[in-house]
Amino acid sequence: MNGSEDKAGLIKQFEDDLLKPITSKSNLTAVGLQAMKESIETDIGVLTAKQDELSKASQQVSFKQLYEAVTQLKESSPERCPACHTSLSQVRVNPFEHADAELIKLQHLVELQEALKKVEGDISTSLTKLLNIVNICCSRFPENNPLSALQVVDENAAMLDLWNSIHQQLSDKSTPWQYLEIQTKQLEETDKEIDQATAERTGKKAKLTQLREFSEKIIKLQTRRETANKAMKKAEEAIEKFDAENVQLIKDVEDEETVVTQNQAIADAYAIFVQKMNAYKNGLPAQLVTDLGETVVQLYNAFNRNDVEQEKLSGLRLPLQQNQRLEISFKNDPETYFDALHVLSEGHIRCIGLAILTAKNIKENCPLLIFDDPVNAIDDDHRESIRQTFFEDAFFNDKQIILACHGEEFLRIFKTCCRQKERAFLRLFPFYPKLVMPIYA
Repeated sequence: MNGSEDKAGLIKQFEDDLLKPITSKSNLTAVGLQAMKESIETDIGVLTAKQDELSKASQQVSFKQLYEAVTQLKESSPERCPACHTSLSQVRVNPFEHADAELIKLQHLVELQEALKKVEGDISTSLTKLLNIVNICCSRFPENNPLSALQVVDENAAMLDLWNSIHQQLSDKSTPWQYLEIQTKQLEETDKEIDQATAERTGKKAKLTQLREFSEKIIKLQTRRETANKAMKKAEEAIEKFDAENVQLIKDVEDEETVVTQNQAIADAYAIFVQKMNAYKNGLPAQLVTDLGETVVQLYNAFNRNDVEQEKLSGLRLPLQQNQRLEISFKNDPETYFDALHVLSEGHIRCIGLAILTAKNIKENCPLLIFDDPVNAIDDDHRESIRQTFFEDAFFNDKQIILACHGEEFLRIFKTCCRQKERAFLRLFPFYPKLVMPIYA
């Protein structure tokens, strides 16, 4: 772009090209020249016809000139005949009125002369333009140009002569007009080349502007690079100085890096462990109560077998996430669910809790079922239903039941049931906590 000592860059090349002048266009075309020729030939034909017509009316022209002269003398002798000086009152015909009347009759001659004058003007204009074309050709092709002989100093004096001369044969059997056509075509092609050069010049100007913008940006970037290199060199020197002054500190940091890496691995592992524990914790409720709903409903209804039918459960939704509620529906309206803590009494809530625990025991197929006072705050009627569920229904036939209770009647019935079922019964006396006494084995 900027070049070197041996070779100029693109910017310099474009600048030199744009300093070179572009030749002005001649604006000549072969079509325009031919149209001019046809126009001149037509006008010359019209001129010849008008001149012939005017020549035939030469006598009328003489009278017209006479009458015009008489009209012009009217101001100098308005009372006398301009020819014989007879008073106009004594003449037979008033010469001035007669001249005016005759001029009116010869009006077509005026129109003919005006048309002739116009045609002569058109021909003169066209021949002037033609002479201008000749001069352009002579200026563009100055060496031995046959058209040089057509150039005249006085344009108005020799226009028709120019037209006649341009069609006369030269020594090489050609006419100046043929040379004029050839040179006009050459100048037309040159104009096309000039148009192309002008278009290229416009493109070069745009390219030069772009290259100059690039050059300015490069200079700015080079300045920024030099500034950055200086800053980087200064920073490297500062780093070298720091490394020299803190050799031991750097060594300690490198030694500590192993410990930090190990601690980071531990921290990452612990984070993964916590994540897994949280995932387990979040999924634990659903895992613990999955598939328990139907069994819980069966056990709850067994614990409350003596309740009216509409108070027994039809469905149950166990909470699976934090802040969810335990919801139940009753047999009289299975589609409507209620918050169990809002619609059940304390005893029924204990029954539903006991049903959940025993259902989980059944699902896990545990061989043992251990209770600590499961019928506390439950009335005797529901205690009997619980006993029947444990010892008369088939839910817990294959399980060993260990139960602690403060209800004497419940224990008595429990003992009788154990004997009937040929099961072991162990009683812990409430008044002697440390005394354990086998009753039946």
